[in-house]
Amino acid sequence: LISDIINKSSIAVVHFNSKGIVQFFNDPATAITGLEVDDISYWSFLDFANALGISKLHIKSILDSFALNGFLYNKAIEYSHFSTNDPRVALLSGVEFSHGSNLSGYVIFVEDITEYGIIHKKIAYSDRLNLIAEFAASTAHEIRNPLTTVRGFLQLQKKREANDRHRSHYHIMIDEIDRVDQLISEYLMLARNSSFHKKETVSISALFTQLLPLITAEANLNGVEVVVNNLPDGICLGNLNELKQVFLNICKNALDAMTNGGCLSIEGANIDNTYSIIIKDNGVGINNEVLDHIFEPFFTTKEKGSGLGLSVSKRIIESHQGFISVQSLIGKGTSFHITIPLLITQHMVE
Repeated sequence: LISDIINKSSIAVVHFNSKGIVQFFNDPATAITGLEVDDISYWSFLDFANALGISKLHIKSILDSFALNGFLYNKAIEYSHFSTNDPRVALLSGVEFSHGSNLSGYVIFVEDITEYGIIHKKIAYSDRLNLIAEFAASTAHEIRNPLTTVRGFLQLQKKREANDRHRSHYHIMIDEIDRVDQLISEYLMLARNSSFHKKETVSISALFTQLLPLITAEANLNGVEVVVNNLPDGICLGNLNELKQVFLNICKNALDAMTNGGCLSIEGANIDNTYSIIIKDNGVGINNEVLDHIFEPFFTTKEKGSGLGLSVSKRIIESHQGFISVQSLIGKGTSFHITIPLLITQHMVE
């Protein structure tokens, strides 16, 4: 009866004997870990931990807690699901129990809190965007107005300057002012809710037809080949300029990653009323530590980067009810996968 109750619990329960060998493993433990009861017969705690990819630091912390206190309370650990290899986060609590003066074993209770972590990250991300929005709304115009004035006078002086060397100095100053203005535009893009912007029917294949000459021209300067594998027709409801900004930004990042030449491939597919675009390079790749933060505002690995380009891109795609993800391997390259819902017209329904 007790075994049935434990099996129907939402909490995973694992029982180890005094030698650390698994004695009991309930059904929720199977779901959380991906391990079957038959797989773990006679496994030790270390076998169990190693199979789930739990770090040595976490293992030591768990063992030390039992050794010093006789119990474990709310210990968050990272592990990998045995069947799917997906990264997960669990909250562990446990207690040792004795028979008389002799240690009989340990019971560990495990709760999968991965989804809580995802929600927490989304809330933190939203809070940061709201902070940017407040800053952008309150300062953008105050900064832009004097910049416009300064830029205008610099252009006027540049025309009056007869010395070519001095004219180049004006050109540098104007370029830097334009870079600041672009940064302000990115702030405002994060601050605005794109869903309130004017939307229109956008042909995704036509959009890329407009962008490809720009992308190819810059690729040629970097010795990069641009290959378009397939771009079927597809109509979405969106903001044309914002979508152009997303694809140009991702292609620019891809070109920056291929300093010694390479290949930039663009491929589209029309699947189940969504349009899928994959933009792939064979550049230097991105390590996992950087990959985890790549869409965060202000996070950048570029010396002159603002850290807002991919944050803005993510915001735009999500405002179009789409999804953007990235995969990368060091030395192999990076691929961005973007999906956007297509506009279902009466003609398509018929």
